[in-house]
Amino acid sequence: MTKPSTVVVCLILGIALSSTLGCARYPDRVKRAYLESGNRYFDEQKYSEAIIEYKNAIKEDPTFGEAHRKLAECYRFKGDVPAAAHEYVRAADAMPDDLDAQIDAASFMLLVGQFDEAKARAQKILQRSPKNLRAQLILADSLAGLKDFNSAMKEFQEAVTLDPGSVQARQALAITQLALGHRKEAEDAFKRGVELAPESPDAYLALASFQWVTGQLPDAERSLTKVLSLDPKNPQAHRALATLYLATRRAPDAEAHLKALADQDTSAAATDRLGLADYYISVDRIDAAFRVLEPLATEGKAATAAATRMAAITYVKEGRAQGDRAIDAVLAKNPHNAQALILKSRFRVAEGHLEEALKLAQSAVQSDPQSVQALYMEGTIYRALKQPDKAAVAFGEVLRLNPRAASAQLQLAELNLQQGKPDAAMQLADNAARRAPGDQAIQLTLLRTLIANGQVDRADGVARELLAKNPNAAILHDAAARIALMRGDRATARKSYTRAVSLQPADLDAIEGLARLDLADKNTASARARADQILAQAPKNSSAMVLAARVYGASGDMKQAEQRLRDAIQLDPSNLDAYVLLGELYGSQNRLAEARSTFQSILKLQPDSVPINTIVAILYSLEGNRAEARKQYEHVLRIDPHATAAANNLAFIYADEGGNLDTALQLAQQAKQKLPASPEVADTIGWVYVKKSMPALAVQQLQQAADGAPNNAMIQYHLGVALTRAGNVARGRQALERALRLNLSPAAADDARRLLAERNS
Repeated sequence: MTKPSTVVVCLILGIALSSTLGCARYPDRVKRAYLESGNRYFDEQKYSEAIIEYKNAIKEDPTFGEAHRKLAECYRFKGDVPAAAHEYVRAADAMPDDLDAQIDAASFMLLVGQFDEAKARAQKILQRSPKNLRAQLILADSLAGLKDFNSAMKEFQEAVTLDPGSVQARQALAITQLALGHRKEAEDAFKRGVELAPESPDAYLALASFQWVTGQLPDAERSLTKVLSLDPKNPQAHRALATLYLATRRAPDAEAHLKALADQDTSAAATDRLGLADYYISVDRIDAAFRVLEPLATEGKAATAAATRMAAITYVKEGRAQGDRAIDAVLAKNPHNAQALILKSRFRVAEGHLEEALKLAQSAVQSDPQSVQALYMEGTIYRALKQPDKAAVAFGEVLRLNPRAASAQLQLAELNLQQGKPDAAMQLADNAARRAPGDQAIQLTLLRTLIANGQVDRADGVARELLAKNPNAAILHDAAARIALMRGDRATARKSYTRAVSLQPADLDAIEGLARLDLADKNTASARARADQILAQAPKNSSAMVLAARVYGASGDMKQAEQRLRDAIQLDPSNLDAYVLLGELYGSQNRLAEARSTFQSILKLQPDSVPINTIVAILYSLEGNRAEARKQYEHVLRIDPHATAAANNLAFIYADEGGNLDTALQLAQQAKQKLPASPEVADTIGWVYVKKSMPALAVQQLQQAADGAPNNAMIQYHLGVALTRAGNVARGRQALERALRLNLSPAAADDARRLLAERNS
């Protein structure tokens, strides 16, 4: 091959260089085209479409600061503050010399609680621009967020020095003084702000906010009224006054302010009109709500929200068929609208169709993963379906998106109570109560967690406060009775339970409490009468049947006790307490073979009956025929893979035999889904972990089981074994000795003595 000439080489190099330069310029044109397209959508307030274009621009050039900034603004207008903060930071990093970009990034770091990052960025800005008031305020706010209030106050004082007439700086200084507990100084600072700017609506708004948070509502109302005298259309004052009137049960006074907001020609007008419609719905002025909603439902950004509200009203007033038709029309136009999907899910919940409701809620979450309402709806349905782990995940996501969501904290507190985790429940209930101090439901859950944690004095204080406001609430008298029992005051407990029953004759907790007190007082006739009362009040309630059976059994009427336990199992085949008690009853009467033969006869007529097959398995187990029991439980699970009692009991057999441990754990955890607070299920899981040589995990489960059933000898024995293997010899010894005192079975007792002897040697 001949050597190419210089001219040819230059020609080739020239073509290559030209091509390379062209490629370098091409992405710049493309990203600019995407940016301009995004800007057009942005100007039309089509933020979702604009986001797509800005993201395309960023794909072409990840360091395109201008596109990052516009993308951040889209997220800001859509209310997605975390996403906006992320993009403002990327814009600032891409444009280090742009002071406004740095301030925006620092401001949004502050908003999402990243105080260290906000502080660092503000300090860098002040190095370049020492008299920048915005940066000074951001630095002070970030220090306040980091709880360094003294340093924050110095920075705010510096901001006031930079601009003595700045109302904003003085307000910030006042807020910091308030945080430090200097209420008088804070109030003086807010009032000084009004004196400096007597015609400033913002100064009066700040003073009103201070008065509101410090409980000076009449003064706050006067300050807000002054704002409107200076600026009759001020939306913040109208909103604040409307909220104040609604909060103080002066709903008629709120209407004028809500109408003033709705009549304004602002970007928030549609939202404010929806707020007015919601007000009319809340005061049952449905026709007025429709008059507001109908024009909104025809077009514009609020059309779907308005049509969704109208569908809800239609469902309530005209029934399911019309309501479904209305919401389906909304979904036909917007099949992925989260609010419409949530509403239809609520329809199905109201009708008891939980599985269908769950699918709709899940679709809403898929459509809008940031929707707190959709996630909360999903969590409540999981809870209703007795799937606490999944419910906890959903409520946890709610709190990730909105850490102040007291209702989600309430739900998680109740879930933890049900699962035998009073410490975790206590923390959540406390947080929820701080967020919403006047919420009665939250206070009630707080009361229940205090009782569960044995905090008698504090529980008593909460109960008294709630009873003062709600003297006719039976559930509060139940709580007062439990507190009295914790103090050993049976007379007061009886009085409280009696009051609860007089207020709510179907209060099973109170009737049970009275029956237990009767039995303790050896008043068998009264206890039996209460058992009869329980059955009359709740003839289809499985738990009520078990309660009645306990009373009948304690009074010596074993025939009635047996029948009630059979009824309980028929009503709820997953009621593990009923199976356990029935087995104990047959064992105490030495009727195991007879009982099994009777139930096996029934199986000839109902071969696929889960309850009857389960009882036969239990009877085999009580007879000591573990092989047949295992076969029978396996048969039950072939009939119904979700049979809770069979899953738990088979898991225990597998664990005790030392085989199929992975299957045993899976079965026990399946039972835990349905019975999260069951000591028996926790005992099974713990025993599986013991057999899997995982004593630390075993102790966690077995301690929960022991807390729930402190007088169960086998649970104490299992806990003792687990503690011993985990190296906690002292506590292990205590549990084993307690198990022996509780009449442990011979084989387990021999093993407990062996373990104790080994530790002594």
